Amino acid sequence: MKSLNLYLILTILFATNTYAQKKAISITVNDKEHFIKTDIKYPITGTYLFEGTKEPIVQLNPNGTGIFQLHDQAPKSMTWGIECSKQGIPIFKEGFSSAVYSLWYKTDESDKAFKIIDTTTVEEANSMDEFGQYEETPEIETAEATTSSKEKEINPNTIYGDWNEVQFSIHFKKKKMYILGERSKDYEEKPQ
Repeated sequence: MKSLNLYLILTILFATNTYAQKKAISITVNDKEHFIKTDIKYPITGTYLFEGTKEPIVQLNPNGTGIFQLHDQAPKSMTWGIECSKQGIPIFKEGFSSAVYSLWYKTDESDKAFKIIDTTTVEEANSMDEFGQYEETPEIETAEATTSSKEKEINPNTIYGDWNEVQFSIHFKKKKMYILGERSKDYEEKPQ
């Protein structure tokens, strides 16, 4: 009976630990791999307003989608994430009473989607995969390919596209979060 109780407790603890931290998503920017995730220990999702007005805005949704609007332009749909390690630990620089993160985003208009036919050719397409993400891969010529097979492999777990990096900061005493230093929202700390 004791071993059954111990087994149940260990199973629950393992399951809780396994699902507690979301996995990092790989993105490629200028042939360099970065990792992002959409949650940190602060409530970062929501609408960020420019100096207390309505527009331009940034909207961060919990599922990694949102809206990014530049000055004097229409809002654009986007995919976003906070830079983290491969293990999902957010990367930030801590100040006296603040923390600065890298927010990576790509607008849906900047995407170039490709459909993989096989490991050596690529066909252009205008659709998303089953996860709502685009994959951009280099075109590989089969007849004259001189690169090794490892260089030709396409990582299906990587999100390709035109990613942009902007500053995301949290100011603890003011209880404010900023994107680009100008779009902000108030926040309340989550109970631990």
